[in-house]
Amino acid sequence: MKFTESGMSVHIKMGGIEATEFYRRVPDIEGTWRMVAESGMENYLASLGVTGTQAAEMINMSSTEYFTLEKLAGRKIRSLTNSKWFPSEMVIKMGETYTIDMPGFGSSEGVMTEVKDTILNVWKFQGKKITITEKISGDFMVSEYVVDGNKASTMKTIMARD
Repeated sequence: MKFTESGMSVHIKMGGIEATEFYRRVPDIEGTWRMVAESGMENYLASLGVTGTQAAEMINMSSTEYFTLEKLAGRKIRSLTNSKWFPSEMVIKMGETYTIDMPGFGSSEGVMTEVKDTILNVWKFQGKKITITEKISGDFMVSEYVVDGNKASTMKTIMARD
């Protein structure tokens, strides 16, 4: 048995037969997540062109939203949410492009991958590129969102698992 930063492997030999198993280290994302703190949401939304009452509504609703994540076979993740801005249920496969319809905003295209304790996302949203880094530690997820590489647009959130 060999442990590395990216996972572990087991080499088995029985008689004349040999096999090797590989296990990847991936973040523990399963459960229901709720935002408990945020910084920079107004600037983030403004950089996406979301201002006024719509921005105020999104900021106010963020404290009541939840996301329930479940790992599925084949590197897929199911997300259930009560958010007004996302589909109530989505299934996304790691490493493959996905499209979601966002009420009031149209569709958004993205790709997601995972490594160790981090999930990386890139979205195309209304002609802009959003990079999202989500780091999971125990029952907390710390996320950073940046629009078009502009640090002034950075939003950071902390979510806690129920």
